[in-house]
Amino acid sequence: MPIAQMCVHDWVLIGIEMDWTGATAAIGFVDGASSPKTLVAEGLRRLVVDRDLPWGFSVSVHEMIGPVALEDGVFGLELRLQSGDRLRLEAERFVWSRPLVAAAGDESAGSGQGRPHFEGRDT
Repeated sequence: MPIAQMCVHDWVLIGIEMDWTGATAAIGFVDGASSPKTLVAEGLRRLVVDRDLPWGFSVSVHEMIGPVALEDGVFGLELRLQSGDRLRLEAERFVWSRPLVAAAGDESAGSGQGRPHFEGRDT
């Protein structure tokens, strides 16, 4: 499903992992059906994460804005959390991928070191 059509309201933010060398950022969620989801920013240019909690602690997403075309082939995306915090990303593309963390004991799903594995995208 295209990123712009995804409703992520009330999804739970699990974590964020950035790969400096690979220029990617992976944001892990659990959706309303309790299914893990991962949004991957590829060709990452900017990642800004606020954690000031102006509205109090929350791990839930309020809304996702974007991706919107910026300049030089880059897209911007903003996640607004129910804590009042924002995550802002700029990247060449955004894709939904397999879950951020592979199932425990499943050596074929990742490196076996608890690191994300992005092979076999579900787009």
